[in-house]
Amino acid sequence: MLGSEFKRGVVTTLERVFKSSNYAFDTLEFQWYGTGASIQFTQYPGTRILDATFRFPNVDDNGQIPRKTMPKFVAMALHELGHAWYTDNEPWDVHRGNPVLCRLINGLEDPRIEKKVIDSGIAGNARSLFENLINEMMGGSYVQPDDFGNLAFQLAVEGRRMNGYKIAMPPVLDRSRYKEPMQWALKKAHKAKSTLEIVQIAVELLERLNALKPVAPPPEGEKDGPPNGAGGDDPGDPGGKPDDEGPGDEGPGDKPDEGGDKGDTDDDDDGDKSETGDGTGDDETGETGDDGDGNEPGDSTDQPGDDVGNEAGNEAGDKRGDDESDGPGAGAGTQEERDVEPDMGKEMQPYGATVDATNEPRPACDKPTIYKFTWD
Repeated sequence: MLGSEFKRGVVTTLERVFKSSNYAFDTLEFQWYGTGASIQFTQYPGTRILDATFRFPNVDDNGQIPRKTMPKFVAMALHELGHAWYTDNEPWDVHRGNPVLCRLINGLEDPRIEKKVIDSGIAGNARSLFENLINEMMGGSYVQPDDFGNLAFQLAVEGRRMNGYKIAMPPVLDRSRYKEPMQWALKKAHKAKSTLEIVQIAVELLERLNALKPVAPPPEGEKDGPPNGAGGDDPGDPGGKPDDEGPGDEGPGDKPDEGGDKGDTDDDDDGDKSETGDGTGDDETGETGDDGDGNEPGDSTDQPGDDVGNEAGNEAGDKRGDDESDGPGAGAGTQEERDVEPDMGKEMQPYGATVDATNEPRPACDKPTIYKFTWD
C-alpha cells in the first residue's frame, strides 16, 4: 500500500480505539519523522482528559509499504497508548538517572500495561496483536540466561508469557544464576496494580541482582603477586596487589541510593508457584477497577470487540518510547542489549522519506488548507 494510505490507516484505527475508551483527548497529534516510536502525554489532574503526541518513524507518502507491516505497527501504537492510559510517569521519572534500573522498570511495566489494555476490551484483538508483536521483537532468537544487560528483556518476554501469550522461544530463566530474584519480581509484577508498585519491585530487584553478580577476577599479571619479589603491599608500588574490593565490583547497575523505595521485600512464599514459562496467565491480575495510579479508565462498558488494524485488510496477528539512554557501562552482558520497548524504527527505515533526514516535524494526514486571494 502507499505510505499515505498506511499512515491514514494507523491514524484512523487509533482514533477509533480512542472513541472506544472512556478517555478524552484535548489535543491529539501524530508526527511521522525520526527513527523510533514514542508517545508523550499529559493527563489533566482529576480528569480523564489527555494531551497526547505520537511520534512514529518517518514514512514516505509515495513509498510502497508491505501490508503485513500494518498489524505490527498498530500493535506498537496500541502499546504506546497503553502507557498513556496506565503508566504513571512520576515514580518512574525519579530514577531517570539510572538507566539500568529504568530498563528493569520498563521490562516489568510493559507486560502490565498490555494486560490492562486487553482486559479493558477497548480493542477486541489486542491480545493477538501484542502476542505477534513480542514474537516479532524476538526475531527467532533469545538471550543468554546470565546476560546481565539483557535481564530487562527477559522480564519483558517472560512477563508477557505469564499474560498467556504464546511465545515462540522457550524460556531460559531456569538456567540463570539470577533465576530466584527474577522469578520473585515477575510474580510480584504480575499482581501489581500501579506503576509505583512496579518501580518499587524493580528497585528491590536491582539490589538482589547486584548481590548475585560475579566479582571480576584480578588482571592476569597480578594473580601471582608482583614479579621478581617486588614489594606488593606498598600502595605506591606498581606491582602491588589490588585492593581487597577487587576491580569492577560495582559495574553497571550500581545500587540506587539507600533512601530509595524498596517495595515489598518478602519472598512472596504464599503458595504461588513460579509462573514463568507456564503460559497460563491465570493469576488474579486483569481486574479493571481503580489502578491506583490515576490513569485507569475503569470498567469499559463499550466492549466493541473491533479487530484493530483491519482497515488495511489485514488479519489480526500482528514509548512511551525507550527514551532513556543506556549510558556508559549499562549492561554487563556479552550480547548486544535487546530493545525492551517495541520499536519498528529499523524495519521502517527502507520506507523513510529522504526529505525527513533532518527530523523536521511533518503532519500525519492533515486536511488541505484553502487560501483565498483577491486579485486587484
